[in-house]
Amino acid sequence: MANFKAGNIVPDDLDLQQKRKFFKDANHYLWDDPYMFKVSTDDLIRRCVAGEEANRIMSHYQSSTYGGHHSGERTAAKLLKSSFWWPTLFKDCQDFVKR
Repeated sequence: MANFKAGNIVPDDLDLQQKRKFFKDANHYLWDDPYMFKVSTDDLIRRCVAGEEANRIMSHYQSSTYGGHHSGERTAAKLLKSSFWWPTLFKDCQDFVKR
């Protein structure tokens, strides 16, 4: 999605139905160099994060002295409230808290 928003590059390996879904989903994303944002169903704009940055953010919200040691669901809710988002946020928070 970032390649499409930043450089108008559409993935080649999509069939017609996947392309339709891709373009429909693209309406929910914004690109403001160097970050991508997602407009969620509650009309809030959240910054998309990935990889190691997501792990650092979860660690900060879960393990810092003022962050509190909450459940995975509560940690995910705090991240959403702080305007962060990634596709596997809830699963990643559950796994992080279990570790």
